[in-house]
Amino acid sequence: MVREPHRGAYDRETIDKILDEGYVCHVGFTADGQTYVIPRFSRAIATRFISTAPPLAACCATSVGNSCLRHVTLTDGFVLARSVFNHSMNYRSVVALGKATLVDAPKRAEALRAFTEKIISGRWNDARQPTEKN
Repeated sequence: MVREPHRGAYDRETIDKILDEGYVCHVGFTADGQTYVIPRFSRAIATRFISTAPPLAACCATSVGNSCLRHVTLTDGFVLARSVFNHSMNYRSVVALGKATLVDAPKRAEALRAFTEKIISGRWNDARQPTEKN
């Protein structure tokens, strides 16, 4: 952080809390010379991953081993001032850098279950379960 370095936190507990509280993250990666930023589930389990529909899955597969990033922002409130130039926003965010890796089907299913339970507790057992095809 350059502008307000005293407002930043870099400890694992703070980062995990933001990732756990958010519902949507944006993942950025480059595949075959094209840069993509896509919305995904924020975080459901310790392993972070991208799960995509077939049209984008091929692009994700070609990005394995390449640099990628994940970004989550939580808006806590707006700060209004007498001058519009001085309006501001209170927020918490995480930008995590890493390398793209493949995740096996059991881990994807575990993450989907955890995310479903995060949204509505008990929903996993009430809904139709995913199959190997989907």
